[in-house]
Amino acid sequence: AGVILKMLKFPDGSLRVLIQGLRRFRVKDYTSSDPYFKATVEVLEDQTEEDNETAALMKNLRQQFKKLVEHSPIIPQEVQITAMNIKNPGKLADFVATHLNIELHEMQGLIETLAVKERFKKITVLLTRELEVLQIGSKIQSSIKEEMDQKQREFYLREQLKAIKKELGEDGSENQDIEDFREKIKKAKM
Repeated sequence: AGVILKMLKFPDGSLRVLIQGLRRFRVKDYTSSDPYFKATVEVLEDQTEEDNETAALMKNLRQQFKKLVEHSPIIPQEVQITAMNIKNPGKLADFVATHLNIELHEMQGLIETLAVKERFKKITVLLTRELEVLQIGSKIQSSIKEEMDQKQREFYLREQLKAIKKELGEDGSENQDIEDFREKIKKAKM
């Protein structure tokens, strides 16, 4: 169950909706479908154990999420600050999950997981995968940048060398001098 925060209609007729989730529930029975669906539902609660393992999983998730925010060009820094201040384990897990770039079926699996420890473990796997992808992308960008920087540096140095030779009067005239000497040697039959 959720609240619609924002709805955007696009020129192609598609619709995007931003929804804030409030509670999990399971449909027990559909009571009507016209003009919209109505159902009897069962509200589902998180299964949370407040022990050392949960605390360790929360700490690990926060650290991993911090790394993700640092490497991600699209997640604002404020999101990481918000995550650090969430005390409820289930809400922290859900908050982090909403900022992951994951498939719909993976998100559905997280929503259906009521045991918070299990949800932490699943999210950590997905978060680690996304971090690896971002780090590999970052390495690729760095190597491309280094290669481009090297080529630009070589071009710049060649242009500087040309300018220095021109300034010294060595802008190709030494080749002409060599040709002149060869011609003189040939005429003198040396």
